[in-house]
Amino acid sequence: MKTVGESYFEREQILEGIDRLAELAREADKNIDIAIFGGSAIVIEWGFRKSTRDVDVYISGDKEFTREAARRIASEKGWPEDWLNDAVKGFLSPKGQFSLFGEFPHGTNEPSLRIYIPKPEYLLAMKCMAMRMGGDDVADIEHLVKILGFDSPETVLDLVETFYPATRIHPKVMFGIRRIFEELERNDDEKTTEPPGGGGKRHTGRKFHNGPE
Repeated sequence: MKTVGESYFEREQILEGIDRLAELAREADKNIDIAIFGGSAIVIEWGFRKSTRDVDVYISGDKEFTREAARRIASEKGWPEDWLNDAVKGFLSPKGQFSLFGEFPHGTNEPSLRIYIPKPEYLLAMKCMAMRMGGDDVADIEHLVKILGFDSPETVLDLVETFYPATRIHPKVMFGIRRIFEELERNDDEKTTEPPGGGGKRHTGRKFHNGPE
């Protein structure tokens, strides 16, 4: 991992933080469900990105306890206080689809924390909705397009529309998707067309409910 000041988390640090959060939840007799999004989900599940600046999450359960526990973990490990970040709420879809990543702490028959990740289709749709050109979103979209085997901008936009109403989809999303496919076509002769392999064990899909605050 890079220096704490730069706040980059690799897979090992993310899982370390999750396991410690589960220990604190068990000590407090809490049961928490957390969905991990964005670069963090890519780092722990697919591995085509090696690090992320923070861990984007949606918390189902005692949110205040979870936030306080995350601050305690930050203090223990010298991490930024906002390493566990729930600002992703603005991009959630009520039609979101998730898979169970794992139950924590490891090595116990009584897990206190379940971690979910979005299915790649949902994650791709979310990345397109964010569409920050010039940042990690573009590279993430390119990899997810390859993993899912999409061959045109229209098929990707159709996917986005299965999760979000057309009124929420900004014109920049379609423009961005077209630019990404143009770039993929330009690089087709230089890059392998084989999709990157999955970064971890796949789990049975389960709907994670994005309930109200």
